Amino acid sequence: MAGGLLAFVSYIFYYSLASVGGDDNAKMLIFGVGDAQQQEGDGEERALTSPGFEEFLKEANEGRATEEQRSKFERDARGKARELVEQENSTSARLKAEGVEDDVVVAGLMTEEEERQMARVAGFEEGRENNSLGRRPRPFWKRVVLFWRKE
Repeated sequence: MAGGLLAFVSYIFYYSLASVGGDDNAKMLIFGVGDAQQQEGDGEERALTSPGFEEFLKEANEGRATEEQRSKFERDARGKARELVEQENSTSARLKAEGVEDDVVVAGLMTEEEERQMARVAGFEEGRENNSLGRRPRPFWKRVVLFWRKE
């Protein structure tokens, strides 16, 4: 009974290894030597390392390279941010020296009427039309429950 259970578990283990990594890789992981190495007779060199160790080292080197690249990009971004802060500080100091305040109005900003119009269109602010007619806006729960009605 125990032998049958062991054989069954071993077969399931081998089958899962073979389905993921291929038949040759499963044999190499279980037995330590692949068919190609047995034919070559050069298994002495491979016996010193485990079968998946080279793949592990390759993945580790790739991970290390991506981490170094990420940290390099992060350092570059921090350097650019520092440069921008320094430029902003120098510009601010120059404007203060010239007597111009920090709250300089940039040309091209929307007027208050344009902002109100955009808020009305987006539905953030009720228009004066409803309030001038004496109508109150619909409560939120009525808008949700009775969404198909237009009032």
